[in-house]
Amino acid sequence: MASVKDNELTLASLWLKGQTIYKRSAKAVGLTDNFITVIYTIYRHGEDCSQKYLVAKTLLPKQTIHFVIGKLEDQGIVVTGQSKKDRRVKVVSLTAKGLDYAKKVIAPFVKDSQEALASMSSEEQTTLLHLLGRYIEALQAAINKNVLKGDPFKH
Repeated sequence: MASVKDNELTLASLWLKGQTIYKRSAKAVGLTDNFITVIYTIYRHGEDCSQKYLVAKTLLPKQTIHFVIGKLEDQGIVVTGQSKKDRRVKVVSLTAKGLDYAKKVIAPFVKDSQEALASMSSEEQTTLLHLLGRYIEALQAAINKNVLKGDPFKH
């Protein structure tokens, strides 16, 4: 039976490999991982995606979200405005050009992710998602306690 130290090393290696796959894929379509993450999140969310939602879902800093949205707006990929439900909330939506772009660039990532999951049984998918969720929660708690000293947004 492998030790926790060995398992952590294996998990870190697998995690980095997965991140590298996404970064290389983003680069292959001319994007950084931050840009593809933001476009993906807006595409999957649909209309009127708040910047607060983007920060919460992507865990990217507000400044990064603001920068990416500004660049995407300059390119005509997204448009910003006020929420119809709450005028105090700034929202971002894909333009027609942005939706076409997302269908061409983001949809294949979604399809590939679904294909990878489909290679596993339904039970394996459920187990993977459950255990990964538990690991992420435990990791966040440990990092908050030991590195961030209780403040998840300190650094």
